[in-house]
Amino acid sequence: MIDWKIYSERDTSELIELIKRRGQDSHRNEALAAFHAFCFRFTSALTKESEIICNKNGLNKEDAVEIVQRTFKRFLKYCKNFDITKSSSTNPDTAVLLYLNKIARNVRVDYYNEKLGINISPYSGKEAIIYELPNEYKLIHSEKITNSPSHSDAVQKALSKLSNKHKAIYLTYSAYQFNGYKMPRKLLAEMREKLDLKQSTIQAYKKETVDKINEYLELYGLK
Repeated sequence: MIDWKIYSERDTSELIELIKRRGQDSHRNEALAAFHAFCFRFTSALTKESEIICNKNGLNKEDAVEIVQRTFKRFLKYCKNFDITKSSSTNPDTAVLLYLNKIARNVRVDYYNEKLGINISPYSGKEAIIYELPNEYKLIHSEKITNSPSHSDAVQKALSKLSNKHKAIYLTYSAYQFNGYKMPRKLLAEMREKLDLKQSTIQAYKKETVDKINEYLELYGLK
């Protein structure tokens, strides 16, 4: 492990560039050390602001610290999205603090709703493309497909008439698309990469599959 204090005097812009390299094996340790230095630099100011806002909204100091930790974690995950040229400030430190406070506002809303049991995401981050339909698999779809044998026969018959990509797209959306929630970005990106399709094409395939299933449901007298 690299001592993060080595990076404590580096410019903020340089730290961010190092952090953005964390996905590269050869730079991972350096990126994490830079991230540690980055957090140390902005923790005090971010925590102070967080405590003030939390106090006004019925939350305590422990909640404020948790929100700050989640804010840094989210920054680390999406650090490549930071672009100082889009900030209202040309000063790197000020621009970063403005950006972190913006993230913190969103984190705070999620955290507050989580405490109240509101809008808790059904996703774990472990979602993956589904290529086959297990016997015990329950389709979850807006058409409210049941799990009866005849219904299952109609669905499988329709899927057999389409490509494997159609099948994977339909089964994956059926498993993970919930009302009021967007599909996980990571899963959508994985589908685009592994199926070698644009998002618009994925949506078109999904519609074609739904239409084909409805066709067989009508043929089987199940609609």
